[in-house]
Amino acid sequence: MNKKIATRTGLITGTFIVGFLLLLSRFDTKAIHNLVLLQYAFIFLGMLASCFMLRKYYDGIKMFDYFKHCLRTLATAVVIIVIGNFIIYLLMRSNEEPWSNLTIVIGSILFATTLSGMFSSLIASFIFYTFTKKK
Repeated sequence: MNKKIATRTGLITGTFIVGFLLLLSRFDTKAIHNLVLLQYAFIFLGMLASCFMLRKYYDGIKMFDYFKHCLRTLATAVVIIVIGNFIIYLLMRSNEEPWSNLTIVIGSILFATTLSGMFSSLIASFIFYTFTKKK
């Protein structure tokens, strides 16, 4: 399988999510609390786009191959999201805020993004394998 497709799609997905979070950080946090959850929908759309790109270049793909490809995409996206959130934290950090909050932020990002990304990968793989296999 082509690893470049997963890397490019993961870079685009991760950069889009970081840009979205940076845009949301400019507004009042209480008013946009529910909009932050849209990043998980963007992860799912990134996994669908990754499966679509893989299907475009290869025929006869097994579900495990789709899933493996989506996990590569997810890994790239998570790295970009963690680095981007680290930079956002540094830009938005007040002097009184302890550095231990950064550990909590990064841990929650890793847990939530990885967990939702794995479910998104599984669902996207199932969708593409089910609806694009040849009979």
